[in-house]
Parts: sequence; structure tokens; C-alpha cells
Amino acid sequence: MENSAPTSRMSEVLELVTHSHAPMLAIEVPTEVIAAASPSARELLDRRAPTLVGRSLMDFVEGDPSGAMPLLAAGRLTGYETLRSLKMTGHRRRLWISAVPESGPTRMAIAVLLREDATGRASVPWKDDDAPSPVIGSTDARLMVDRLSSEVYESLGHSVEKIIGTSFLSLIVPENIAEVLLALAQTSKHDEGVTLRVGVVGADLAPVPCQLVLLPLTPAPSCAFALLTEDSHGPADDRAVADLITRLSRGIRGAMTSQAVASAPVRRDVDLRRLSSRELEIVTRLMAGDRVPSIAKQLFLSEGTIRNHLSSVFGKLGVGTQQELIELLRPAPAAGPKR
Repeated sequence: MENSAPTSRMSEVLELVTHSHAPMLAIEVPTEVIAAASPSARELLDRRAPTLVGRSLMDFVEGDPSGAMPLLAAGRLTGYETLRSLKMTGHRRRLWISAVPESGPTRMAIAVLLREDATGRASVPWKDDDAPSPVIGSTDARLMVDRLSSEVYESLGHSVEKIIGTSFLSLIVPENIAEVLLALAQTSKHDEGVTLRVGVVGADLAPVPCQLVLLPLTPAPSCAFALLTEDSHGPADDRAVADLITRLSRGIRGAMTSQAVASAPVRRDVDLRRLSSRELEIVTRLMAGDRVPSIAKQLFLSEGTIRNHLSSVFGKLGVGTQQELIELLRPAPAAGPKR
């Protein structure tokens, strides 16, 4: 009976992937042999193949290995992002690979092929509007926190003002700092994202278990990050596989929002600290040229929900319309040369 739980988990993974609407694979770690594939993944990788199962993922994609797979296999990372080109079409896809805990004798990961939009931002194909938002932020090249979302108080008990300007590493419990430094080196060197499980120091100094998502910024080793608090009443391995996928998507979307905010054409002197991660996501998409119908479609939300979030942003920033918001946040044009 010892292997009943891992066997059940393995079956759940294969079932979820096989019937997923998203382009998703279950792959063995570290060999990357495909154990299950969704219909849309097969359509992307090789629509003529009767099955992808039993073949290596590298039969269908190409790109330089990042070295993250051995770290995943060793348990140093819980997931990573890598950029791959599809051999069948030559199209580029961002591939997020996330370990499935305790998946039985054959270690298993879930790989999701994410499509990029015109701005290079990946589209995460899951709805998560009814779930807690992650804490998102960014650091400068000295790893000092220079931006943070308002969820930090609800999740960790810290005020935004207390954390801005402090070392990101001061948030991490001492026993996890080495793993975070390794992850930062990985993401900076290969310009790709990583995820890992860490303890974060709460306001009461007690460690809070979190999933940390890191994405690179320029100059290295500055980074965008997302922190998702985990249930302290039971081990993460007991969660349903579907919940693990949903949490992965929230973390990826949150870190990408933080990355987009850090690189967005937004005035740096406007105080965005009161905005939530969802509000920041909507604002960055608005500043990129998207409008309410498009944003709603991208985030799997209703247009009314997007407008409600924008109304909250208007109140926090003291504007009354989308145009006023854009004008407030748009950087002043660079001064021309003096004559």
C-alpha cells in the first residue's frame, strides 16, 4: 500500500493533462520523455503523429538547454521557464515546466506551452479571478525591493512602506537564502524564469511557506518576483494536481505582471504602491494599448469586472477616466537637443 498515493497522483496527472484544453504535457524527469499530452499540445507539436507518448520532448522542440532540468530533478527548483522553437512550424513558445510532488517512482513534471502576444508577454490560459492574488514586486541590481503590490500586508503582515528600499533577501528565512541565490543566478544567466518553495519572514517573524516565482530584469541580477502563500495546515504534496496547476498559473501571471510593470512606459514618480497585483496587471495592459474588451478576454474576466478594477485604480490615483489615467502615467517626452 506504500505506493498507492503516488500511483493515484500519477493517474490524476495523466488524466488532467490528457483532457486539458490548454497545450500541456506530462513529462518524465529528467529524461523529458512524454507520458501524456493534451489535444492542443499534439496539434502544436505534431498534428500528424498518432501519439506523442513515449517520445522525447526534444523530438519536437529545439533550443539551447538552460541547465534547469537537473536542478528540478534534484529538488532545488520547483519549476522553470525556457524558450523553445517548435520544429514543425518554427514558431517560438515559452515553456513552463513544473514538478509534480511525490508523483511516484518515475518523477513527473507538467509542461505548458505558452503563446506570446505582440509585446512578447506570454498568455496564461487559466482563469483565477476567485483566488487570492500573489504579492508581486521587483528589485534593482542590488536586490533592493523597489516596487511591491498591496497584497503584502494581507499575505505577510508587512506594510509596503516597510519593505520598499530593503533587501529582498531579508524577506527570506536564512536557511533558504542559498537556494534563492542559486535561483537568481539561474534566471539571470539564462534570461528565463524559475520557481521554488521558500520560507518568507512574516511581520511576526514567523516563517510563511511560499512559492516564489522569479523573472529576470535588466540589469542583472535585478528581478521581478511573485510570492504565493501556501497552506500551512498541510503539506503542499497533498493538494490536488488541478490546484497545483492553478497556483502555477497565478504565480507565472503575477511575475509576468511585475516584469511588465518594471519595464512599462510608466512614470516612475507616480506612487503605485496602493495598487493590487490585479490592478497593476490591468494598468500595464492599458498602457500597452489594450482596451477593456481585449483585457477581459486575456484575463478570462468580464468587462464589468475590468471596469470595476479600473474604478478602484481611479480612486487610488485621483483620476476620473481611462484617458486621465493614461495621461497621468505616460512618461513626459524626452527633451530635444538644445539649439
